[in-house]
Amino acid sequence: MGLRPYQTTHKGERRFPTSTRNKSVFETSGLFFNVSDAEFQEFDLQIQDAIQFLRANAQALSAIKQFKDIENAFLDFGIEWRNVAVQGDYMPPELLQLAGSLGLGIVLSHYPISSESDDESA
Repeated sequence: MGLRPYQTTHKGERRFPTSTRNKSVFETSGLFFNVSDAEFQEFDLQIQDAIQFLRANAQALSAIKQFKDIENAFLDFGIEWRNVAVQGDYMPPELLQLAGSLGLGIVLSHYPISSESDDESA
């Protein structure tokens, strides 16, 4: 079974093709793969899943990076933003080494997630 993206984009293609107001286009082509089904609050599990994904698909990912239209590639972790003064999120060397060896960057996308206690006070 090959590596299958859940979404592809092409440079110059409209980001929101049905929108009459937003005419923005993709600046680069891209492939999107689901690396983990873990929740925003399960960053450690996302990391474990990403390591397994990179190991299992290293050869295919390396081949994809050789396409001339691929300008950048990265892992995007959707994680919970905690309402704190400083938020630090640790990534183990194994993940960084695997991603780096495949030419992949890493993005941490922090999302505000309301807790049950926040919902009860609303």
